[in-house]
Amino acid sequence: MLPGGYRSFFSHAFPSIHPPLKNTLPPPPPMVFFYYAVDIFLEPEPKPFCSAQSCHLIFTKEYVPHPLAGPPYFRCPLYHFKANFKFITVKKDGYEEYLKQRLRFSCVAVDHNGNRVGSLFNGRPVSVQPKNRGSWMVKAVYEIVLPGPGPRPCLYNSYTEMVKCGVNVNFEWKDEGEDKFRVVKAYLKMKDMNRKPVWERHGANVLLNAIGRKRGEEENAQ
Repeated sequence: MLPGGYRSFFSHAFPSIHPPLKNTLPPPPPMVFFYYAVDIFLEPEPKPFCSAQSCHLIFTKEYVPHPLAGPPYFRCPLYHFKANFKFITVKKDGYEEYLKQRLRFSCVAVDHNGNRVGSLFNGRPVSVQPKNRGSWMVKAVYEIVLPGPGPRPCLYNSYTEMVKCGVNVNFEWKDEGEDKFRVVKAYLKMKDMNRKPVWERHGANVLLNAIGRKRGEEENAQ
């Protein structure tokens, strides 16, 4: 275990996620509209080989779900039907380690209603592996750790102090004889440190806190 708990450890490692523990966060608006802009790079190329956009509408009102129909978990596709998913050259021999060192994922989130914007991801994957044994699909996983949504009104809604926000990016090889692949799907998901899925409306709280102050406040602070 980490000394002082997850929040203490990660707040010292990443000062930008260091909200005061005794601060009462304002309640979210009844509806949150997120816009995501995604770029995927194969370093050292300066331009992304894949760019995509996605929108995510979340209703944040608290309610007790029906026991036979649980609440929606936080999950959002990060691609659009107009995205440019072109094939690029990647050698199949030793591709796992090669992509772990070179495959950079960038994602900016915008809270359209609250006029907030912030970078969620800008780094390399924590793992790259075949999606299934013998599959032509490859899965790259990206992760960050963020402060959780805070205490919930019901015990069954409780989460750990920190939650893990992850992105899975799936690729497919062109065919057996060619060393080329392309992105076919990317999605954002969220779980706490006990691997409990975060409900969609609680995940909205996490993202609102993560992307920081309003753009106008940032400009005035400069």
